[in-house]
Amino acid sequence: MENINLIKDKLAEINLELNDEKLGKLQRYVELIEKWNKTYNLVGKSTLEEIYSRHVLDSLQLIQFIDIDNLKERKILDFGSGAGMPSVMLAIVLDDVQITACERIGKKCQFLNQVRRELALTNYTVVQDDVRNINDIFDLITCRAVASMQDIFELTSPVKQEKQPYLLPKGTNYLEEIKQANDAGFNFEYTVDKSIVNDESVVLSLTL
Repeated sequence: MENINLIKDKLAEINLELNDEKLGKLQRYVELIEKWNKTYNLVGKSTLEEIYSRHVLDSLQLIQFIDIDNLKERKILDFGSGAGMPSVMLAIVLDDVQITACERIGKKCQFLNQVRRELALTNYTVVQDDVRNINDIFDLITCRAVASMQDIFELTSPVKQEKQPYLLPKGTNYLEEIKQANDAGFNFEYTVDKSIVNDESVVLSLTL
């Protein structure tokens, strides 16, 4: 099993320095996943062995693309949160920003609420519902490994504001997803940054 030291050099590459308290919370979060994975079906068994490099780092890298000073509402929505990636990592690191994790599956919401309590994440809210039913405004919407871009835009259309920013980690087929979304009538500006986790993956920053 990996340990947190594996990702420290990578975090330094993106100028993300975490104090001992935040590193401790990350470690405790991973311990909770390892403990409850079978019960809640949180992550695939094959990727559990690579949890820091495959999941934690993939989530933490998003922070370098978030302009904290430009978050007027100080609120971020992560939908389809699953085991809490990236929502838990965002809540740990951005402790002065309100993070809402939207997840429909009850068992996973139970786990996320347990994480919230054990890590004392006072800026973290878990909502068990369809994202289309959320009545709020968010500075940023994130979604990791849940749906295509077209589906993401359609699902979040009731909650999005005008010129809504999104931050989306994507795989090798991201250009196909962009074309599919454009063909469906979604027009947006975007930038592409290479993932520090996988040479074939990217992080898309866009405004719809």
